[in-house]
Amino acid sequence: MKKRVWSQGESRVGMTGALLATLLAGCSDVASDAPRGRGEPVRRGVQAGGSGGSCAGLCGGSAGSCWCDTSCSTYGDCCSNYASVCGGGGGGGGGGGGGVTPPAGWTLISPGSTVGGSVISGGQVRYVFPKVSGRTYRVVMIPGTEAPGTGDIDLYTSGDSSLSLSSYQCRPYAGGTAPEVCSFAATSGGWNYLILHGFAAGAYTLSVFEQGAGPAPHATTFDPAVNPPSGANWYNAQGFRENNHLGADLNRNGGSSADLGSVIYAVADGTVTYAANAGTGWNGVVIVRHNAAPGAAYSLPGGGSAAAVWSLYGHVHATYVSIWLQPGDVIRRGQPVGVVGPTPSGSTGPHLHLEMRTADVGPGDGYDASAAGWVDPLAFISAN
Repeated sequence: MKKRVWSQGESRVGMTGALLATLLAGCSDVASDAPRGRGEPVRRGVQAGGSGGSCAGLCGGSAGSCWCDTSCSTYGDCCSNYASVCGGGGGGGGGGGGGVTPPAGWTLISPGSTVGGSVISGGQVRYVFPKVSGRTYRVVMIPGTEAPGTGDIDLYTSGDSSLSLSSYQCRPYAGGTAPEVCSFAATSGGWNYLILHGFAAGAYTLSVFEQGAGPAPHATTFDPAVNPPSGANWYNAQGFRENNHLGADLNRNGGSSADLGSVIYAVADGTVTYAANAGTGWNGVVIVRHNAAPGAAYSLPGGGSAAAVWSLYGHVHATYVSIWLQPGDVIRRGQPVGVVGPTPSGSTGPHLHLEMRTADVGPGDGYDASAAGWVDPLAFISAN
């Protein structure tokens, strides 16, 4: 019997936007947790004077879900890029970015967020994001979404608004359905421009990773690693503790190779501790540490709690496992950790092996007579 990963009635959307670094008045604003479309910020925070303050509503609404601690020092304030996004005031984020709204003809994507869409053959989709001097950025475009990619989409990037198919600073030109990545260190504020060109029509997943904005945010909400926020269209082919299994083997409906190339997403905000080809039987593996907020803890299936947990994503395509993630990187809930790779040794087909642990023990074996230090990943995500 095929089992669904789970069914949820509540849409939970990942935090977006950068954690930003200069004190700015007004970081005590509080906003709602109302569900929004994928790629939009859930603006949540707590009153200043508590453990932090939301920046929602600031910066013409473009501050998104950035939030700070009471002194606005540990995690940064709401808008060190206030100057670049809003055109002035209280910033430390570099030069002008052209006002509250993005330049005409460009769609805003916040650093730390992920969006999906499609492009027709010969067509273009144009995005822009604010950059902060001194931070590094990786723009990741993966052909496909929950379903494996088709077509051929090319990524072009530049810090200049004159970006075109003939004038650019980065064009990976990988071809086919291979992910494409552009990386750069920002030496000034302002906008960075992106074009997705449909050499052949197809769907895409686009994400902007930002490093250098401060320590990883606390993970307050967990989502499925496949097709978030619902996990629909996937099933659990081998559950936790079946045959001494230490995780859940997730397959996409539609046949033995229906998930090959499907995007895998981070289940929560965290810090990458491992991203490499772990060898025969594993292929690519990514491990992410997730920290609870100060004074809080995660509920563990079967009882108990933990202030930190580690999610493991196994059988990731080894060719791409480390081209945009390295140990120490901050990753946000809903950002891609990789794509499902070919059939690993000893398995019957491509799939995602997902684990949730209470200790950092490296890749491991995926099976053990003892489950000490592991919890049912699907039950944990549903409970947290």
